[in-house]
Amino acid sequence: MTLTGFPFALDPADKHRLLTLEEHEGLCCLLDRARHYGGAGDIAFLCMSTCSLLVRFAPEKTGTWTVCGYAFQKAQEPWVWAYLPSLPGTLLAPPSGKLLFHAERADTADVWLERHDPSLSHGARQLARDTARQMHPHSVGFTHLDPAVYADDGIHWYALEPSKSAEEHTILLPQPPAREPEPADSMPADEIRIVPPRITKTWRVVRGEEKYKLGAVDETSDWYVFADRMRSAMTDT
Repeated sequence: MTLTGFPFALDPADKHRLLTLEEHEGLCCLLDRARHYGGAGDIAFLCMSTCSLLVRFAPEKTGTWTVCGYAFQKAQEPWVWAYLPSLPGTLLAPPSGKLLFHAERADTADVWLERHDPSLSHGARQLARDTARQMHPHSVGFTHLDPAVYADDGIHWYALEPSKSAEEHTILLPQPPAREPEPADSMPADEIRIVPPRITKTWRVVRGEEKYKLGAVDETSDWYVFADRMRSAMTDT
């Protein structure tokens, strides 16, 4: 079995032909969070609607950040999932062409990864133990950050050892203004909450059993400013 991955790079200013608008915005949001909190080297395997992506978040020499890696045909997704613990090592160098990964060489890839990045290898082994009997792929990732910085993104994150770049950042997620707790029996049934987007969804306002889509946000670099603005608007009303 040979897995074929095609080079993939995200341009935040131009939606990729393989992604829906929501998927493009969700990936831009992940990139923004990785950049903001020092997530250099974080890796994610994302099951999109028309393909699956194995990508790495990394800064370039110019100071900009990129999401680059490989896109796999949807038909190969279950096979990519099966051999995923052996694949992260392919992202330690920028993709220079089409990836041809021979499944029978997975053991060799595991040994190479253990030698070159023990922390990532540990996370890959944990993934292998967790998914050994699962038949259906889902989105997973490897990070040295607190997974909370990626918020409600629909990705299960495996921890890596903190890097120096991560230690230089103080992780402070925006929180609503502190207020005195209310008795449980006086809490309004229609309390309004703002729910951030998953990788394929948009921001939503939830009130009781009702859910309202807010639609796409054009400036993905302002996700947190947007959340604070919505909290303020809901408080004022």
